[in-house]
Amino acid sequence: VGDETHPSGTKSNRQRKSSPGDPSKKRRRPATQAPSAYSSSSTKRLKKPPPTPAPPKSLVKFLRDDTSALEYFNSLQANLVYDVDKAKRDAAQWKKKAEARAKLL
Repeated sequence: VGDETHPSGTKSNRQRKSSPGDPSKKRRRPATQAPSAYSSSSTKRLKKPPPTPAPPKSLVKFLRDDTSALEYFNSLQANLVYDVDKAKRDAAQWKKKAEARAKLL
């Protein structure tokens, strides 16, 4: 494999010589880009996912029959709501601190 073209458009003169059983010569996976909805830029908003479909009838029956499972999922939801609210409060506090510090500079 003589001249290879890298995804960035640059060429390399690297020659690959690997034997089939040589674990030190692993194939590299191509670099993937994060979906645009999860961009690291703080100015972009996340895209809202499609609405959740109706639960399967078997799940509804299971949750009606097994109250401990229903309690578990209710607790999980309550903890998720708490964690999200806490993260929002923390973000607001850090934003406030950053704005106050920016005024000092």
